[in-house]
Amino acid sequence: MNFRLTVRTSTVAQGLLVLGDQSFRSASTFLSAMLVGRACGKPEYGFYTLLLTLLVTAEAFQAALVSTPYVVQSPSKAGRDKEVCLGNTVLIQFLVAAGTTLLLLALLYAFPLRESGALSPWIVPAFAVAYFAVLFREFFRQVLLADLKVGWNLVFGAVAHGSLIAALVGLSLVRRLEAWTAYAALAGCSLAPTLLVLGFQRRRMRLDLRGLAGQFLDHWRVGRWLFAQAALVVVSGPVYSWVLVSSRGAAELGLLGACLLPGSVLSPVVQAIHALLLPKASHAAQRGMRHVQRIVLRSSVLVALTFAAFPILLGWFAAPIMKLLFAGTYDPSAWLVGLLALRMYLIVTAIPLTVGLVVCKQSYAAFKSEMISLILTALIGLPLTWLLGVWGVAWGFLLTRLFSRVYIALAFRRYLRSSREATPAPTAAGAAGESPLAPAASL
Repeated sequence: MNFRLTVRTSTVAQGLLVLGDQSFRSASTFLSAMLVGRACGKPEYGFYTLLLTLLVTAEAFQAALVSTPYVVQSPSKAGRDKEVCLGNTVLIQFLVAAGTTLLLLALLYAFPLRESGALSPWIVPAFAVAYFAVLFREFFRQVLLADLKVGWNLVFGAVAHGSLIAALVGLSLVRRLEAWTAYAALAGCSLAPTLLVLGFQRRRMRLDLRGLAGQFLDHWRVGRWLFAQAALVVVSGPVYSWVLVSSRGAAELGLLGACLLPGSVLSPVVQAIHALLLPKASHAAQRGMRHVQRIVLRSSVLVALTFAAFPILLGWFAAPIMKLLFAGTYDPSAWLVGLLALRMYLIVTAIPLTVGLVVCKQSYAAFKSEMISLILTALIGLPLTWLLGVWGVAWGFLLTRLFSRVYIALAFRRYLRSSREATPAPTAAGAAGESPLAPAASL
């Protein structure tokens, strides 16, 4: 009993540390956007926001192809193999970051904006350096989390984001804050702690150029469907906004954005749960499928119960919350805010199951659930948006997330059944030294 209590206490503490790191990151992003928005004109801030969107998109693709495969594969390595795995992954990360940086530079210079004459010529080079530095910063965050060093991850994030806010405030006070100086500050504040972590990790890294191609193929096998899923999210994300603006106007889109804002308080929680569960489940996979199942099911129940009251409370207190946030500009129905909050609840409760599928090398099921969401968006969500406006968006969000959530649960259940049926006798598996995850059928 004492051992179980210790494990649970440790897990809760780790969860709080990861949540603190993600909250720090979200607060830093919000404050950075606010400071730059106040200091810059509309064209400059618009270009800053556009580049930031490219950076966020690149982070999602990098996580799919580099970070997540490393987190999943790292616990199965030991000794020299683990050193080679980290060293080669760092090289893969460098090649991916450098290649996409050069591609973005070519695109930004090939397709200049109409207002580019009013922008500083330094903004694109500063963004390129920041882009490269942030991708490396986020990669080393995942390296720390893969080893369950959540305390050091919090320190790393606090130094990077805290120094960035301090730098932006200082630039604002001396009236030197512009879009390009903001990106230069982001580059410096990301690169300095990243190089420090790289220095500490250098003894745990070893390059094996002969195995580089094979490791990249391993990364591709784990992350290809996650990459495709991220591409679907990028493509399908703006469609509701386009249809809503076309049918009801920009004011209705502003109302939707205002109603989504209270529910976005769960965004750091979503990121924290995923960031903690992925390495936890990856380590559990080395002890057998039963341990993965235990982590996934326990965390699913815990997350579902913890946030069960969130949509109800947000809908109940919608009026004072919206008045506090927007000073009476928006006064939507409490049911509308509650429906959008319920969609966030479904997203949160699907994370443990999605992590379980990724760890068990069944990420195709996660991609398929996103494809189902996209199809349902086209068949149900968009017609509802055209007919009902922002209420149609809320119902479309809810229905597509509900069907996706049900599919992920059924996919994980199907995997558990197939793995039980295909797993050989314990003595045979132990004699062969095979992973208990190996015989599972593909979805």
